[in-house]
Amino acid sequence: MILSYVAYRVLLYIPTLLVIFFIVFSLVKLLPGDPIVVMYGELAPPPEVRKALEEKLGLDKPFIIQFLLYTYRILTGDWGKSVHTGEPILELVIRRFTATLELTVASLAIASATGITLAYIAVMRPNSIVDRFIGILSMAGYSMPVFWWGMILIFIFAVNLKLLPPGGRGGLESLILPSLTLATVNFGMIARVSRAAMLEVYSQDFVMAARSRGLSERRVVVLYVMRNAAVAIATLVGLRFGILMGGAVITETVFNYPGVGRMIVDGILARDYPVVFGGVVFVALVVMTVNLVVDLLYAILDPRARVTRV
Repeated sequence: MILSYVAYRVLLYIPTLLVIFFIVFSLVKLLPGDPIVVMYGELAPPPEVRKALEEKLGLDKPFIIQFLLYTYRILTGDWGKSVHTGEPILELVIRRFTATLELTVASLAIASATGITLAYIAVMRPNSIVDRFIGILSMAGYSMPVFWWGMILIFIFAVNLKLLPPGGRGGLESLILPSLTLATVNFGMIARVSRAAMLEVYSQDFVMAARSRGLSERRVVVLYVMRNAAVAIATLVGLRFGILMGGAVITETVFNYPGVGRMIVDGILARDYPVVFGGVVFVALVVMTVNLVVDLLYAILDPRARVTRV
């Protein structure tokens, strides 16, 4: 059963990936600007040079042929080169991805620790003033605009207090503000879903039996409630990884953080479309792979998922 489920999910991964390739390729092609003119600056190349470059880059072929050729090159490891710098895009993306991964992991750790702690406090005092306050705080967290909150943190801690750098990447200090910004807009969802998962377990018969044996409420929540809600919480945290990585585009722009998100924005402004396509495709590959792994782990830990999803 588990092998058939794994095969089903892996087979579903392939057409989904191709659809993402097609959407990204179509959107990049719709962006204004001529890549050949970008390569030559403000001066338009001679007609014979333009024709040779169009043949070399495949721009003289129909749209669908261009898409198929580009997909083939992506799958075979030939991601092309930057129009401006001539650097291989795959090397550029992998180097920038290190910074994005660093920011995403730090943000996910802060958001998870904060969200699960708040959920635990809310479950210990259900329907109390503390529980309601945590609910409002959680809603405010994931309703907050990333760019606005990032600029507020820069103004307070970098401009006024001068405790932390306003941007860039130069050590642990430069990671604090962007990771806090990204974590703030994500801890609320983790807190709300974790609270709901714990309360669902809280009403089960085995929890009531544990309480009847004289265990303290704290031990009941930690040993029984949180342990049995861990599968749902871990799945949520894994899926938030992809959302955090997508949100890193705005955060990296606000803090001038040299990750993949900042690279994509710079590529759009410079009309370096191979860089834009390569960056978006790489992020999509990572997010889809993480979601696939989380989905498979969830099916392994909870056999009921295999029945409902196959």
